[in-house]
Amino acid sequence: MTEIARALRRETDIPDGAVAVTLDDGYLNNHEEAWPILENYGVPATIYLATGYIGTGRMMWSDRLEAAILGTKRTRLDIQVRNRRIVHDLSSETDRITAFLEIKALCKASPNDFKDEIIDVLTRYLDTSVAEEHPLYAFMAWDQVREMDASPLIDFGAHTVDHVSLARVPDDEMRNQINSSVEALERELGHRCRFFSYPEGQRDDFDERVIGHLLRKGFDHTPSAIEGVNELPCSDPFRLFRTMVGFEGRPYPFG
Repeated sequence: MTEIARALRRETDIPDGAVAVTLDDGYLNNHEEAWPILENYGVPATIYLATGYIGTGRMMWSDRLEAAILGTKRTRLDIQVRNRRIVHDLSSETDRITAFLEIKALCKASPNDFKDEIIDVLTRYLDTSVAEEHPLYAFMAWDQVREMDASPLIDFGAHTVDHVSLARVPDDEMRNQINSSVEALERELGHRCRFFSYPEGQRDDFDERVIGHLLRKGFDHTPSAIEGVNELPCSDPFRLFRTMVGFEGRPYPFG
């Protein structure tokens, strides 16, 4: 993303078909699985950290949802959250996957406080116990982040503290989520944080007030999670597209 930023400033050219490798959140598998492969092939990458999860043992809300639905002994979900009743059959694995995907979509489209309430009510109802160190859900510790940061191939950026949709929270929380995540990275790594990406990253997850605050913080580009290909230097630096690899069975290279 350093080269992408330089190209957006018209300081360098990017060859046709170039790919920038990015990873979001800061899961332990970035250190255990991805990093050795990147080092082996000499591939640079930018990793955006949700700093409130690094070294804390917390689980991301989507992971709590997945673990609760896929691991519960209940065969039916029937809960009331505010004025919304959520009912799903959980009899089969297919039913559970369907329920997970539909509830996840509902949470992503909901205000942050309502999303948190859904997850809290649902996880209590389903009564599923999942170890926080489970390899699918565990996050890196700061020592592992610092170890990777010493590599010339790896850059780290901020991704808020709690991985919230910044357009769905009040202004003061939006600013705090950005500021505190940047400050944590700079404190733990001992150098300036030059990169940021939006949690969730769809069109409804960031807006002009978010971009304005990032500009005031000194950022000059931010990738979204909106599917697409960028044409540099013409692309909007705060609405950079991404192509998700590994989703829906899509392998690399992609067409």
